[in-house]
Amino acid sequence: MAYTIQGPRPDHLATTGYSFDRTLGGRTVPMGFRRKPLHAVTDAFANAGFRLSVIR
Repeated sequence: MAYTIQGPRPDHLATTGYSFDRTLGGRTVPMGFRRKPLHAVTDAFANAGFRLSVIR
C-alpha cells in the first residue's frame, strides 16, 4: 500500500498521522498510521535501553 501526499508536503521533523477505512474480509475497518522522524525513533529505542550500532 502506498501513501500518497494530498495537499502540502508534510513536515519531516514532526510526528504526523493519517487514517482511512479499508475493506478486509467483507468488513470495513478503520486504519490509522503515525509517521515519526528517524531521530525520534532512534531516541525512543535508546531511551528504552537498546543500543543501535548501524542504520542502513
